[in-house]
Amino acid sequence: MFFEDKEGRNYSLKLDVSCEKRKRGDTGVDVNCDSESDIVADAHFLCFRESSFGQLSAYALLEHVNKSNKILAEMKHVCKEGAHVTI
Repeated sequence: MFFEDKEGRNYSLKLDVSCEKRKRGDTGVDVNCDSESDIVADAHFLCFRESSFGQLSAYALLEHVNKSNKILAEMKHVCKEGAHVTI
């Protein structure tokens, strides 16, 4: 799935970390197995290749974790250079 923003920049895949209720087309990751996520995983250890995503969102996540720097490093690792990130 591809996206284009108002400036015409293209993004390939979007990762929603701590998604609970993700949008259609997003790849959702959540630690809660009862969520609507595609993948049940800990955000401290994202299971994706480096530079996999052009967009990433993580709503209401960092205030609920102990090691936010580790999660931010994981997010950076899976994002392409210039990715659109919403926290």
